[in-house]
Amino acid sequence: MTPTTLFEPESGMRRLLSAPSDIEPRDYPVLRREAAPQAFQALYDEYRERLWRAHLVAVPWWEDTIRAQERLGRSRAEAVDVSFDKRIAGAAAHPAVVHVLRECWLRCVELCEAYPGREVAPETLLLQWLADAGETDLVAVVTCMPYWPIGMDADGNWV
Repeated sequence: MTPTTLFEPESGMRRLLSAPSDIEPRDYPVLRREAAPQAFQALYDEYRERLWRAHLVAVPWWEDTIRAQERLGRSRAEAVDVSFDKRIAGAAAHPAVVHVLRECWLRCVELCEAYPGREVAPETLLLQWLADAGETDLVAVVTCMPYWPIGMDADGNWV
């Protein structure tokens, strides 16, 4: 993937929303926020607030990374390319963003266990609901990730 495709929110949305079903096929309904149990809505509200705080740190950090490459004599486009080569997830590579995504993903999984039949897939809560709310700045950061910063252990548990 080139840096440009990593930064296109539409392709990032498709990639990230479909990726978890590659390792955990499931049939969670894609619930709109308003239709989800209140516990999921509360988690989303907290997540969105925490992601904004992380965004306020991560985006300037990412811009500094690019400017450092420009100071070495590279054009803006070259600086972006080199910066993505070093940190393929752009601003989403910042530890604050990764931490918020991982923690909220795992908390969403816990809520799914508490609400059988009314589950909200973590990728829906963490990305689709942001897009639905028009949070374009947050979507742009999250969709820089080439993959979710989460995995699954041998027992089928998200870790």
